[in-house]
Order: sequence, then structure tokens, then C-alpha cells
Amino acid sequence: MGSTTRFGITYPELSAAPDGPSQMQTMADTIEDALGTAVDDVAGLTAGREDLIFNGNFRINQEAAASYTATAASGKYACDGWYIYSGTGATNVMTPTAETAGTYADHDRYYMAWNRTVAGSADSYYEHRREDVRSASGSNVTIAILADVASSTASLKVEIVQNFGTGGSPSATVVTTSTAITLSTSNTAQYVTIAVPSISGKTLGTNDDHYVSIRLTRESGYGTGTIRLHRVGVTLGTAQVWPDKRPKQQELAIAQRFYYQWGPFGAGKYVSHATSLNTIAGYFVFRFPVTMRATPAVTFSANNDFSVQNSAGLVNTTGIAASNITADSAMITATVAAGLTANGGCMVLNDQDTTNAAIYVNARL
Repeated sequence: MGSTTRFGITYPELSAAPDGPSQMQTMADTIEDALGTAVDDVAGLTAGREDLIFNGNFRINQEAAASYTATAASGKYACDGWYIYSGTGATNVMTPTAETAGTYADHDRYYMAWNRTVAGSADSYYEHRREDVRSASGSNVTIAILADVASSTASLKVEIVQNFGTGGSPSATVVTTSTAITLSTSNTAQYVTIAVPSISGKTLGTNDDHYVSIRLTRESGYGTGTIRLHRVGVTLGTAQVWPDKRPKQQELAIAQRFYYQWGPFGAGKYVSHATSLNTIAGYFVFRFPVTMRATPAVTFSANNDFSVQNSAGLVNTTGIAASNITADSAMITATVAAGLTANGGCMVLNDQDTTNAAIYVNARL
């Protein structure tokens, strides 16, 4: 059957033999495909090119570690929102690194230097987990990556991971892989579009910890070396665009929904006013800066890193613990050997060890 194409839509030639049902079906299929692509693109644009992830420029590093090392088949968070998994036998060192001022225009103050010093026998990956596996279900997403290497080239596989959580009988994790991209010494943006599978018919875990992640994978066969990740962004649709940057305060608030760290400060700082209901403990409510994703775990650097101050002087803690934890706050008990006034006021501070004293609030996925 002869045909002609106008504006990307195939029409039958006037001279073609009449075959109404077939010709109409061909036109309908072509129009449906074209409209589907247009809807995806418009969704991304009308959403203001919202970034589906946060901290794509690696600026927020609440733990303030100079570097993060993952070895063997283990993983850890390395910069807020980003999780590194090393793979069997591998060693990966993640170092937040300051950009040279004025070097590039399309990213922020830091890049992530991903040095795989030992390749191991399994893939290593660095992924960003977004809460709620329903996010982008059945839609296209486009991942924008600005990355390079110091010399030669490197391969990076981009994947979408749909994790249905824990508790009960959740569905198995679904991994959708794109064609690998090649990184060179040229710091050029690359775009990868992935069709996210629908989760229709899937079962979510009962612990409400399901998520969808953007995973950057280094296959073990590609050996060692350093990849410099300057910026990563994710938008709905197929348009090859960078997402809009959020104000830094908003980025930090989103990050603190998953993790918040008070200290260490390297100098004396008060945590809170407290009440000593007896002579050996001060009690206070520790409010988180934002509502956490879920009820967090609240832990401390060490039992003896803090002090309690009252009118009689400063008393070092022998223990510190959290109770009555909600997504918004926790009750903290700072215990001392003696020296407080029953039903008196006091202050809790980090004076016993200003170098290490810290409070960790963790609701990460």
C-alpha cells in the first residue's frame, strides 16, 4: 500500500487501493505514538522541568566526611541522597571535591570523584533513591548526566530500579537498563531516556519503605579509575533538558527529610534548655528541622561526648539516649553521675568533646 508522511504521520496515497480498516488502523497507531511522545514532553515542560531527585550537584554533605569508602559486597550513603554499593571484591572511594572556580557554567561548587581502586568480580553502583515506587510509574524519564574522566574513557550504565519495600510479601525488585554511555575527557552533558515500567499488579511492602532509584553502574569488566560526576538531573518525559535548580534552602530541607545531623562543630554549642527532674538526668525535647520521611533512628556519637550545665557548674554526661521518637521530635535524656538540682533548669551542650559530639537522625531508605 502506498503512503506519504506529513508532520510525522503516515497517510495512505490517493492512488492506493482502498483498504479502509487497515489504512485507518495504520493512521491511528501512528497518531497514538506521536501523541504519547508529545504528552510526555509537555508533562515535563509544564511541570517546570522539576527535578525528580535532589542533591544532584553533591553540594549537601551533612555527614561532612572528606571521603566515603565502600568495600566488598557492602554499601553506604556517600553525600545526602546518594548510596554507593561496592560489589564483590571491589573497593570504591567517593570524594566530594571542590570545583575550580569558573571552570564550568552548568553545575555547582562540587563534583563527586568516584574512584574504583579495585574492580572486583561484580558491578559497583552509585544510586539516588526517591521515596515511593509509584513515582513515574508507566512514564518516560530522562536522566541528564554531566561527567568526565581525567584520561582515556569509561563506561557508565544507567538504570531505573523499582524496589517495592519490605514487610509482608512485596513484589521482587524490577531493574530497567539503558544502553551504556561512554564518558571521555570532554565534560559534555549526555541524556538517557528510560521507559519506567508500570507497577500495576505489584504488591507494596507493609513497612512503607518502597522507592524508585536512578542507578549509575560501573560494570566490573571495565576495571578501575576515577569518574568525575559534576551533575545529575532527572525529568519526566523525553525532552533532553536540565531540570530547574531549586533554591539551596529547599534542597537542604528535602535532604533533611531523610537524614539530619547535629554537629560536630569543633567548638562549644548548646543543644537545648533542659529540665532536671532529679539529680542525675536532664530531659529536653529535640525538634528536627523538618518532618522526617518516617519515624527515624536517633543515635549519638558517644555517651560521654556531652555535658549538662546548671547554676552549680558543668557536669559531664555518662549516658545519653532518645525516647518517644516521632517524625518531628524526640525526648532526649542526658545522664550524669550527680550534681544536678531536682526539678531545676539546666542546659545540655557538647562541651565534653566538641570535636566529635553529634546527634544523628536517620530515616533513609
